[in-house]
Amino acid sequence: MELTGKAKEQFEEYFYSLKDRYFNSVEMFYKASDSMKWGVYVDFFDSVGVYIEVGKGFDIQNYHFVIDDTIIYHECDLYKYDTRQEARTAAIEKANEIVNKR
Repeated sequence: MELTGKAKEQFEEYFYSLKDRYFNSVEMFYKASDSMKWGVYVDFFDSVGVYIEVGKGFDIQNYHFVIDDTIIYHECDLYKYDTRQEARTAAIEKANEIVNKR
């Protein structure tokens, strides 16, 4: 679950602007588990207008993610993931792609 390009640059600016952060450096943050990074990434994407939700779909058996930004509405109900972790990773990758295309 790594950011690239413009999204990574914007994230690092955002990270260092945080007044209350658990990690002293972005390098320490990158070494953390994906589950620890998840909330910080979601807050970052919120700050740039890309909103992520992960949850169970109507079928209740699979996880899905939805990304909504002011330019594109992207719903990935076609993509089903067996675990929340797989859906979270896919959502971050898609959000990264959206920010890098802006």
